[in-house]
Amino acid sequence: MRKLAEYQKEAARFMIKHPFSGLFADPGTRKTSTTLAVFHFLKKRGYVKRMWVIAPKKVIQNVWPQEVKLWDTFKYLKVEALHGPKKDKLLTTTDADILTLTCDGV
Repeated sequence: MRKLAEYQKEAARFMIKHPFSGLFADPGTRKTSTTLAVFHFLKKRGYVKRMWVIAPKKVIQNVWPQEVKLWDTFKYLKVEALHGPKKDKLLTTTDADILTLTCDGV
């Protein structure tokens, strides 16, 4: 089972204490799994129901869905990419926990 590294735990604690924060780190520094840990924490405690992720197309189509599957802790989360002509309909019909959207889609 995968576990967060100490620097990820520290980042997650910071994000929980500072709700208007962000992770500005190099590629490959596990920003996605850190953010998933924060979302999982907040969701399990009833503070949030859904999360929006705005990212480049390749990231929303590949990174987020794959990262959820890699962690036993996050496998229960459903990720939905809101992309293309049907995105508005998906927004009102999906039961996904995480909605991903490209910058152009905003």
